[in-house]
Amino acid sequence: FRWREEGVGDTNEAVPSSLQRKEQGGPKVKLGLNRMSTHSADRLRTRYYSQNEMGEKIYGEGKYAEAIPCFNDAKFALLIIAGRPENDARLEDPAEAMYAKLRDEINSALLSERITDCHIQDFTSMSQENYRQPAVMVTETKKLILKQMEEVANAAEEGTNGQEFEDLKELLHTANVALARIFSKQGSVHAKVHNHLVALDLFRNSIA
Repeated sequence: FRWREEGVGDTNEAVPSSLQRKEQGGPKVKLGLNRMSTHSADRLRTRYYSQNEMGEKIYGEGKYAEAIPCFNDAKFALLIIAGRPENDARLEDPAEAMYAKLRDEINSALLSERITDCHIQDFTSMSQENYRQPAVMVTETKKLILKQMEEVANAAEEGTNGQEFEDLKELLHTANVALARIFSKQGSVHAKVHNHLVALDLFRNSIA
């Protein structure tokens, strides 16, 4: 498959944070999960952005197998952050901590999608289950985003939702676009193995 050529979509663009604008680059050598587990949250986020960026560069060069370790490394960094409850405590604003958590979950799903892209593009796997994980991850995170938006709207003054609501709205848009793209890719895989009815349902979901 060639997602770019087929017009399915190529924008696995990470949802940015303020840290991304402050810090650039970072070590490019793969450290592994055990080594990264001792890093601070800020350093892990820098690691995530640098490895994701490097993976996208390699992916763009058509070196799909070589890009996978970069995306895995980036995902490990987010998983370590997610497993540290104290990292939310360092954010004074609970709303900011919740947004960071939801943003990380979306970005983790995008990495799972990209890793699957690499396997498909490199023809190392054509299983219909390939895109199930990122689809489920985005779907579940969408539910959390909608719940958080409802809570923010109920707590806000009448007629005003503030920046918090707008940030969540933008994150929801990112989730919707990602889910549509994933469904389309998943449908293409099913069509390739002649599961045409399932493929049609997925394509329908992608434009719903």
